[in-house]
Amino acid sequence: MKTNNTDIPFGTLLSYQRPYIYRTSSITSTCIKMAVLLFIQLVVLLYTGSIAAVNVILFSFMGALLAGGVQFYVSRVPVYTLFPSLLAGLVAGFLFPENYPKLSALILVFFIILIANFVFSGFVNNWVNPVILIIVIAWFTGKKYFPSILIDLDSLVSRNPSLSFVQDSKLSFEFFDSPITDFLNKTVFNWFSVSLPNGYVSFLWDNHSIVPAFRFNFLNIVSSIVLFSDDSKDTIVPSLFLFVYIILVRLFAPFLAGGSLNTGDMILALFSSGTLFFAVFIIGWFGTLPMTFTGRVLLGVFAGIAAFLVTGAGTSFTGMAFTVLLCNLLNLFIRMIEDKKNMAKLVSRV
Repeated sequence: MKTNNTDIPFGTLLSYQRPYIYRTSSITSTCIKMAVLLFIQLVVLLYTGSIAAVNVILFSFMGALLAGGVQFYVSRVPVYTLFPSLLAGLVAGFLFPENYPKLSALILVFFIILIANFVFSGFVNNWVNPVILIIVIAWFTGKKYFPSILIDLDSLVSRNPSLSFVQDSKLSFEFFDSPITDFLNKTVFNWFSVSLPNGYVSFLWDNHSIVPAFRFNFLNIVSSIVLFSDDSKDTIVPSLFLFVYIILVRLFAPFLAGGSLNTGDMILALFSSGTLFFAVFIIGWFGTLPMTFTGRVLLGVFAGIAAFLVTGAGTSFTGMAFTVLLCNLLNLFIRMIEDKKNMAKLVSRV
């Protein structure tokens, strides 16, 4: 039976006539997803009474909001193009230590975001992530607010440095720690003749770091599932970054400090230096990834190696930021090579 277009609802007809569909999320929708996931962590910070951390995050976001307002007033750009800048201010706020001066955070974020907007506006390839530039400058101008690496060599060569870290940090155990630990020991770890000590569940939920981005690793795991499950973000670089980094930690971290091979603590490496937060929210920032599969593999492997050399086995507050900065510089060269190859292909076809 033949059907006239007039019999089809207007909205349905439009959907039939669309020439293509999007295979991945737009930058705008990805920014909104990331902002919602970070807002959940902000709510948890409020619930735990971390008012100082919340204030720094809000002041950082205000700096990005002011920068976006200036750009909108001067350039009259569409509002949605400002979403990455606003997200950058929010992410940067999570990387400031909670005792960092709020006004300094606002001013620093305002100027860096403003400069980045006018210098890189319209460019697909950014040479540096503005979030990382903010945190690196904050570290150079306010080192006293960023604690040094919290694990010493003696702890590094011990059998379970993460357990020592949990015990020495006087971490308060959550009420659900023991029930979950007992359940896992009876149902999972019993098969491997090992047991999980009390404290790890609390450490995974909230390690009480002075850097908000480092605190809620469980929420970072959930965020990775949400963002990577529907191709909102690239998975190649963060996956290789995590894999290479924890393997190097496992094989060589204690050995380089005078211990044995293949005894490194991967739990400490993953959950004490914002490793998951950087993998989920930062390392795949818009415009800072190669275009080709080979380039992304190269960048992911390099990121893992750089993280091991810069951050070590964990508990570093700024190591991952410098790791991403190095990755941004490598990405610049990779993109230059990719552009030359693409240009050569175009010339050969003419």
